[in-house]
Amino acid sequence: MFVSSSPLPFKNTLVVGVPDGRNHLTPKTFAAFQHLYQHHLEDYDWFLKGDDDLYVILENLRLFLSHLSPDKPAYLGHHFRFFVHNGYMSGGASYVLSKEALRRLGEKGVGSLTPLCSLEETSEDVAMGQCMEVLGVSPIKTSDVFGRQSFLPFSLEYVLFDQGNCVKSNFSLNPMSAGRECCSQLSISFHYIEPRMMYMIDMLLYRVSVYGRHGQDVALRTSVFKPQVEEIDHKDDQEIFYP
Repeated sequence: MFVSSSPLPFKNTLVVGVPDGRNHLTPKTFAAFQHLYQHHLEDYDWFLKGDDDLYVILENLRLFLSHLSPDKPAYLGHHFRFFVHNGYMSGGASYVLSKEALRRLGEKGVGSLTPLCSLEETSEDVAMGQCMEVLGVSPIKTSDVFGRQSFLPFSLEYVLFDQGNCVKSNFSLNPMSAGRECCSQLSISFHYIEPRMMYMIDMLLYRVSVYGRHGQDVALRTSVFKPQVEEIDHKDDQEIFYP
C-alpha cells in the first residue's frame, strides 16, 4: 500500500490528511498504521513500513518471520540503541510489526481516547520505538549468527567501500562490520537504493543464476538466524543513552 498526502496513479494508495515533508512523517506513518489496524488487521500476520528508496527481499523476510509468532508482540528491523530505553528500529531500513503489535498500537497507542503514544517526536522511527516500548512490544534481534546485518540502514556502497566510517558508527546496537561481512547471506532490506539500482539488484537476484550454488538452502533455513528478544542493559529503568 502506498501512503501519500495526495492521490497517486497506483492501486492500493492510501491518502492521509497530512502535509508532505519529513517533519510530518510521524503523524503520516501512525495514520497509515491506524488504517491498517481498522481495515486489515485480520488479513495479514506481519506489517512492514518502508520508504520509497528501499529494496526488500521478501523471500528472506518471510524466512525470518517463519521463526516467530504474529500473535506475540514483536517489532523488528535494524536496531539503533539511542533515544529510547530499549532502542528503536531504523525507519530507513524498514521495520516490521506483528499482528499483536499492530493491535496494541491501534487499540491503546493511537486509537483510544487516552492514547499512550505521542505524535510530537519529529523523528518517525524514534516515535515508533517509544510507542512500541510503552505498549510492551519486544524488539527482536535481526543480525544473523555471524553478527552480519539483515536490515541495512546505510547504502550498500557505503558499507562496502567507506569502511572506516562505517565501523566507527556507534548507533547500531549490534556493531556493524564493513566490507563483504557487512550483510547477511540472507539479507532482507537495503536502504538508499535509487530506481536504476533497484532494477539492477532485481536482475541479479531473480534473472541470473550461478549453477551449483544452492545445495545448502535447506540447512540455511534453520541455521543462519536465531531470533530472540533483544533488550538493552541499563543501570536503572529511567536511563536512556544519547550519542
